[in-house]
Amino acid sequence: MLLIVLAKIYGEERPSGIAECAKHRTEMLVEWLKLKRNSMLHHSTYRRILAEVVNVEELEHIQHIYLSGEKSFGTQVLVSIDGKVLRRTLDDSQ
Repeated sequence: MLLIVLAKIYGEERPSGIAECAKHRTEMLVEWLKLKRNSMLHHSTYRRILAEVVNVEELEHIQHIYLSGEKSFGTQVLVSIDGKVLRRTLDDSQ
């Protein structure tokens, strides 16, 4: 499921695209997820999972809610690097 969600975040919709997305990131995924095998699933496996196990519309709805939600990671601070705000050549309200 995680690989399907990650591939969908990358914009893949079809099982073949999901399989290719995972395949191109095999080394990283094996290391990060501490997988015991160093190969990814075939597109037919993703196709069966999406057809028989997962309600695709519900998955997309949940993914949309999560990704479109407002996320705040602290206070946003504007830092003037070149001095335009300080010299008043740029309005500091932008």
